[in-house]
Amino acid sequence: MRLNLKSLLCCLSILLLGWMPLSHATQNPAYKGHVKNLTQVDAFHPPVQGDGKNHLYKEWHYFTMSSESGDVTFGSIFTVEGDVWDATKSYSLKIDNYQTPEKSALTLDIFPMDMVKIFSDKPDFHLDKNSISYDGHVYRIYTESSDGQVIFDATWKPLVKPEQPVPLPMRSASGDDHVMNWLITSAAMEVNGSLIVGKGTAQEKKYRFSKARGYHDHNWGYWDWADDFGWDWGQAVERSDIRCQKDFSRFKRYCKHETNYSIALLNMTDSNDAEIHSSVLKIWNNGKKLATFSGSQMAIEHKMMSVADIPGYYIPEINYISAVAGRDRLDIVFRTQNYFPIFLPIEQGYRIIWELKGSFEVKGMLNGKPVNYVTDGSMEYLGAPLLN
Repeated sequence: MRLNLKSLLCCLSILLLGWMPLSHATQNPAYKGHVKNLTQVDAFHPPVQGDGKNHLYKEWHYFTMSSESGDVTFGSIFTVEGDVWDATKSYSLKIDNYQTPEKSALTLDIFPMDMVKIFSDKPDFHLDKNSISYDGHVYRIYTESSDGQVIFDATWKPLVKPEQPVPLPMRSASGDDHVMNWLITSAAMEVNGSLIVGKGTAQEKKYRFSKARGYHDHNWGYWDWADDFGWDWGQAVERSDIRCQKDFSRFKRYCKHETNYSIALLNMTDSNDAEIHSSVLKIWNNGKKLATFSGSQMAIEHKMMSVADIPGYYIPEINYISAVAGRDRLDIVFRTQNYFPIFLPIEQGYRIIWELKGSFEVKGMLNGKPVNYVTDGSMEYLGAPLLN
């Protein structure tokens, strides 16, 4: 299967977003169950065969993790795009990005649909040697770069129940219904496994991690990158505590691993970042959702910085997010420490998705109790088109 550069760039965009999404989200009884009940919730939504809008179909699973120290991060996105009923009009991408004390990089592999297996009744996804599998309790993610030098193999245990999917209508030039759905599958996960970088070379190094912090969301829908939309998206899981106590009756010491705060936010705007279409911010503590803010309860401002390689183009250096609902309040500051652009070809030029890595400072009051912590995390920014 041959894809030109423009198609490849478009594919790349789809994946590194990591959170977009079909048309109408419905209530699913599995959301009322235990965290382990994700088989139907996280299954794929393949389009109806013969539907005229199948060329706009996009869907992916997005996973990201950070070691407890924050010095090793890894993100993986498995995606399908186009009319999956026609192998000549669809394809799959796998994008992995990682940061270690020695190196940061991104790898992209593209697959024809005859090498792809997805399922409408479970989350499993197979791309040649790469796979997502779910046994009803934990996910296993195995990815390998095309040159075999980067290998990630880990289990992901959900610690937070899934949310209801959020449908996000898009403004399309044609007037057709374009919709993204955003499903937070688990806002905090326990990740155990390893990352190998430089396998088979003199620089080969293996990083092992236990009880690392993870996040997973799932996105699907029908849209065009030329539609009138933009966004700020972000997620962070606070570094965990290991709290120990002694059982003097047995002279033993017991330790409990606790996941503290986790947040996820989305702010949909027009393509020029001048008009807010919808906003939502959710926060959890030890697996329990503490608050949801949305709409007029939220405000997001940016301090912009110029991009050296693109004169006249600006991206957020600092994001200021505030949310107030009754007595509950959160003030969040995200400071960009690293970034890279994903170019999305459109007829007039490009849309650019900016992947931002940095630190979150979270302060406020929830349920009468103070919140105050700093942790590492990720944000994305999709701003104005870059015209030819």
